[in-house]
Amino acid sequence: MFGRYCNPEVDHAIEKLKEMGPPIYSELIKHLDDKRYSFSEISAAWLNHTVRDALIVVLSDENYMHSGYKWRAVVSGSGSYLSFNDYLDARGPKQWAAWASDKTRLAIQYDFIDWCVAEEEKRGFTDAKQREQILDNYRSARERVNTESSSEGR
Repeated sequence: MFGRYCNPEVDHAIEKLKEMGPPIYSELIKHLDDKRYSFSEISAAWLNHTVRDALIVVLSDENYMHSGYKWRAVVSGSGSYLSFNDYLDARGPKQWAAWASDKTRLAIQYDFIDWCVAEEEKRGFTDAKQREQILDNYRSARERVNTESSSEGR
């Protein structure tokens, strides 16, 4: 019922780019401003996505977020989940792509998760229970991406 809806050429291109991996990220970054339609998906509603969104699927290895929440209370009020877009913007796309070019996809996911944890710490937690729950989500994400990486041989 839920999932990505795209024509076979787009699906094949996404899969091929994922296979090519981090060495091509510097080229992909050049197209992050491409707002042309790429694919659709159903999440809470039907969503249409741009070429940028398709590139983020590739760059993030389909791990757009790891927080386990959409919105949470923070010390200064409230905050939304941390996404791969946030991470990429914070690192600077060109600088990040140069850094990532010789890394494994697993190393990139670990860096993304570590960045998220550091950002969560900066935001603060309302209490010890919330802190443990949020940080546990990231520990679980680390285990999951490690398991996925091992099973895929990357």
